[in-house]
Formats: sequence, C-alpha cells, structure tokens
Amino acid sequence: MDALVAQYSQPAFKNEGYTEDEQLELVDVAPPLSLKFALPPVAQSASWLRAMTDDSSNPNCPIKIAHGTTTLAFRFQGGIIVATDSRATAGNWIASQTVKKVIEINSCLLGTMAGGAADCQYWLAYLGMQCRLHELRHKRRISVAAASKILANLVYSYKGMGLSMVRNALCASQRATQSISITSY
Repeated sequence: MDALVAQYSQPAFKNEGYTEDEQLELVDVAPPLSLKFALPPVAQSASWLRAMTDDSSNPNCPIKIAHGTTTLAFRFQGGIIVATDSRATAGNWIASQTVKKVIEINSCLLGTMAGGAADCQYWLAYLGMQCRLHELRHKRRISVAAASKILANLVYSYKGMGLSMVRNALCASQRATQSISITSY
C-alpha cells in the first residue's frame, strides 16, 4: 500500500522535461544580455530629444515625428497576417490603449481602420453588410477588389462632408489566393 501511495503522490510532471543539470547547460549556452545602450553625447538626453522633436513648442525643430496608425499586412503562401497598433488618440490625449483596429468583415475578409474610430467601424460594418448581400445575390464571396471598390465609392460620395476615414486596408484569403487592397481617401 505504501508503494502505491508513494507512486501516485508524486507530481505527474516530475520525470518530464529537463533535469537540473540540463537546464544549467541551456542557460550557459545563451549569450549574456547587455543592457548598455548608445546615448547621444549630450548632458541631458531627454531634454535634447524633446527640443529636437517637439513640434508644438518649436515649429522649426529638425526632427519631425510622423503620427498615425501603423498597419501591417503580409501575404505569404499559407495566408495573410494582419497587424495594427492599438492606440486611439483624441488630439494630444491618449483615449485608449486597447482599440481593435482589425475588423472582421466576413469569414475571409478583414479590414483595418485608420482615422476616426466611429466612422471606420460604422462604414466597415456597412461594407460587411454589402458583402453579405453580394454573396446572397451571386452565390459566391465578393473579391477584395470589388469590396475595396464599394468602400472607395461609398467614402468618395461623402467627400468634403467631414468623414474621418484616412486609410483602410482590406485583406482576404480566398481559395488558393491571398489579396491585399489599400484604399486611401
């Protein structure tokens, strides 16, 4: 009885994985981390950087930092990878750090948003409805080019009316093809 208790009272993972010696060998193989960064040869690097890049207090500053949404879309043999940042701003104020800027239009079509969040979310949802209607009418999924054309025509019809959609990317992985279309307004 004691043998059974001893056998089943040990953790199940005790004999799995690396031994302590193997773990130490793995640590010794890894290169040491260096936390030394090259700094500019100035006394106060933070104030120097602020003076060189702050547009509001110094309009003639030499370094102009671009602001806006970062959107990446990569096409590869297995499909498409889409990534965006997640920060939303209201002027100089950060409104949210967790905005979802990749929007699923249908099961094969993704859209990204850049610009006013409300406009982008509404019109990409509207595009999803138009894509579903196309699918019901024609009994096949809409192409990325056709979906991009619908969105471009829709946004163009509101030109000059204060629509705040800057740039959207539509990405799809359909059958054996992967497509990426970027629409600027």
